[in-house]
Amino acid sequence: MTSSYSEATGPEFGAWRYYVDAWSVGFAPSPNISLYSADIWNYHTGDCQYRLSWHMNSGGWRAGCTVSLNSDNQWRKQIYSCPQSWSCRPRQANKCLLTASWDEIVQELSSKSGKYVTGGMGALIEDGNKESWLCQYGHECAPPGDAMCFVYNEQTKAFEAWDLLSVLQLV
Repeated sequence: MTSSYSEATGPEFGAWRYYVDAWSVGFAPSPNISLYSADIWNYHTGDCQYRLSWHMNSGGWRAGCTVSLNSDNQWRKQIYSCPQSWSCRPRQANKCLLTASWDEIVQELSSKSGKYVTGGMGALIEDGNKESWLCQYGHECAPPGDAMCFVYNEQTKAFEAWDLLSVLQLV
């Protein structure tokens, strides 16, 4: 719970958060908030696109720069979470690395061992940057039976943590 009406708690997973009992809950890209029953900080400028603020006893006030959503019937509140069997922390890029070399990956793919699955980015492709993905079963960041997926960054020539295969549903 946040006791301040001008400063959020965090960061956690790159976001600052606040919760004021019976008032509002939300996320911000910095500790700067301005609670007037909901966060009204920079509601049309600056970092507004990275903010979410919901009233606890009624509708949501903002989703990014879109505000005054209290009685809007086109918007709805939805909450997503990771499976209880997984802490969500492994998806942090600095904690979840693909350590296999290209030679090892190609050898495993050729042997059809099932350790890796791979494919193209399809509609998510970023030409010259992110064109392919690779998922590794048995990776330390994935629960048993699931695979940790990575996107290959053509610019940096490195794999970047993406998400679990069960979340992405690539195959």
